[in-house]
Amino acid sequence: MTSTTSFATRLRQLRSAAGLNQQQLAGFARVAQTTISSWETGSSSPDVDELVRLARHFACTTDYMVGLSDHPQPIAPDTWIVDLELVEAIRAEKRPEHIKSTDSWAVVVPSRHQVLTSTQYSRLAQELAPHIERLSERQRRR
Repeated sequence: MTSTTSFATRLRQLRSAAGLNQQQLAGFARVAQTTISSWETGSSSPDVDELVRLARHFACTTDYMVGLSDHPQPIAPDTWIVDLELVEAIRAEKRPEHIKSTDSWAVVVPSRHQVLTSTQYSRLAQELAPHIERLSERQRRR
């Protein structure tokens, strides 16, 4: 896949996921609707300033938009990476086979992940604490 095709595909996906039509996105990007259309068909590409505006609007990296990364969010200081599979399992008070300990639910960089701010991490930690306690209790009884 060329970077133009990748950009066109990503732009369509991001716009669609945001529930925007081309005209609405054009307003945010400060370009004409026909420009959005030509970007989405791969017949042209944005300049650097336009690409940065789009990435900021969609809260993703420019690398993601042009297909150099499959991860839309950068990993920045003061962020945590959460294993969403493990979070779901903890909520259901189960332990997936591949997980050895529920103590590491926010340490390993999993393939299915989400980047959280410290505030989001704290909220999730509070939500999961009683579930983790019950799982630990079950493990101690074994």
